[in-house]
Amino acid sequence: WHKRDDASTRLEPAAKRRMMVEAAGERTAAGGLVAPRINEVLEVSTAAARRPQAQLPPGTSLVAGTASVTTNPRPSTQLVCLHDLSQLLAAAGPSAAAAAPSAPSGAQAASAPAPEPDPAAARRSLFGLVEAHAGGEECAAWVASELPRRLAARLADCSDSAAIKAAVREAYEACDAALIAEAEARGWGGGCGVGLLLVDTCPTPPRAYLASLGAGRAFACCKQDGQAARAVPLGRPHSAADAKEKGRLAKAGATASGGLVCGLPVSRSLGDGAAKRAAPGVLLPTPDVSSFDISAAQRFVLLGSSGAWKGGAAAGETAVQKLSAELARMDARRNEIAAMLSDDSRLALLAAGRVNALQRERDERACEGAVLADLSRSLAGGKQLADPPFALLLVRTLPPDDRAAVALHAASTAAA
Repeated sequence: WHKRDDASTRLEPAAKRRMMVEAAGERTAAGGLVAPRINEVLEVSTAAARRPQAQLPPGTSLVAGTASVTTNPRPSTQLVCLHDLSQLLAAAGPSAAAAAPSAPSGAQAASAPAPEPDPAAARRSLFGLVEAHAGGEECAAWVASELPRRLAARLADCSDSAAIKAAVREAYEACDAALIAEAEARGWGGGCGVGLLLVDTCPTPPRAYLASLGAGRAFACCKQDGQAARAVPLGRPHSAADAKEKGRLAKAGATASGGLVCGLPVSRSLGDGAAKRAAPGVLLPTPDVSSFDISAAQRFVLLGSSGAWKGGAAAGETAVQKLSAELARMDARRNEIAAMLSDDSRLALLAAGRVNALQRERDERACEGAVLADLSRSLAGGKQLADPPFALLLVRTLPPDDRAAVALHAASTAAA
């Protein structure tokens, strides 16, 4: 626009420069956004801050990026958000090898060389919620830090689905034994439930694994083009109200009183050492592990702590449908704002206040956090709660041709 001759734009060069400088603000010339010379605009760059390009895993075909957003996590709920398990192993060093089944023990573990980096770990991401119960806040914080490290170590050299599922179960069980010992030594009480989503982009197509333990629930959104979104339950709540758990408890000789198992609201958990010693085989640390291939139909996975699903599967279906519609509208608006803020000619015609308003809308409203906040209010009965009695976690899987994928991955990486 600014390089056309005056006859086509019907503006004098001085008028062009004045319009652009006024739109971008008083500090434009000093900031180098507009470089004037002999009343000619030589260069114009956007006044809006642009998000960095995300470096996506090499060879990724379907999943371009994963991002997680949580809304108002309570102190009793811990968030797990790891986009690259190889960084976790590198930070753990030789101690990560000690968590693996075949690792040496004692002095041998201390003197063993650091394991070779696992190339597959760089293409695996882990997201989840750890929900404390019966005063187990310390246990939940410990599990949120320790379980991902143990899981990453056990996933080394695992490639097929059966081996990965076995490694997940073993990691939960080993973490439970270590947690009970740690809690006894430190005087901690209670325990926690854990829901983890592992996104593995190594195979083609990529595959997702959901390990659920406790009263939390997770739902996947499946939506074919031209069809309504539907919710697919992943796992099941482990409580006395579940038919399968009720049958398992009956075989173990346990009975539920008032919906409680051994005085707890869950029938499976990590920790709760006193209850497990009093009734062996009743409270299990073994999660349910399900998996599915990630295709274009799988739009996102929504995880929530126990308080979010008082309506059961129907509440999950409603939440997924509402979230699917709101995310589509939000993506369209975010792309519209991105197009405006990256188009120098359009940006130059906007007043500085309008540019700032678009930036605030992009960061505060046209984002997953705002959509989840709206859903949180909906699940809370429309009430505006400063601290909802539950936590939600959204994990989106996007194909590479989705315009929101790179920005979404970059935003989540920056937040992490």
